[in-house]
Amino acid sequence: MAVTWYAAHVITSFRQKNTKRKWINLWETIYLVNGKTPSQARKKAEKIGKDEAKAGSAHLTIDGKPGKMVFEGIRKLMEVMNSYPMEMSEERPNDGTDLTHLELGVRDEKELKKLVSGKQVSVEYYDAVRPAAAKKKRKKKT
Repeated sequence: MAVTWYAAHVITSFRQKNTKRKWINLWETIYLVNGKTPSQARKKAEKIGKDEAKAGSAHLTIDGKPGKMVFEGIRKLMEVMNSYPMEMSEERPNDGTDLTHLELGVRDEKELKKLVSGKQVSVEYYDAVRPAAAKKKRKKKT
């Protein structure tokens, strides 16, 4: 069985130790992983995220106080899509490979220009690919 390449969206948070703050700063880091199954690739990505959080916590301070980096989970796992004429996901990624994409919305042209130039803006984040658990709807008992 050939391996498939995936873009794993790993969420880590940054927290002050022994403090309860409402606002939580996050990173969404996208790692390239492969696996014979999505489950195998997800396990690899979880290990990477946990290792990164452990290493990142070593000397972390937040606002001058000891902090920690926490692995929060895998937000999504996207199959990598190679450009034609390559096999869609089984060949090693190359120039032109679509690793992942995000779907966003902005209020107007002004906000769009700010986003493109790297300035801070408010965005709506659309996530068309949801974890399997979120897709299941519970049936109401009648």
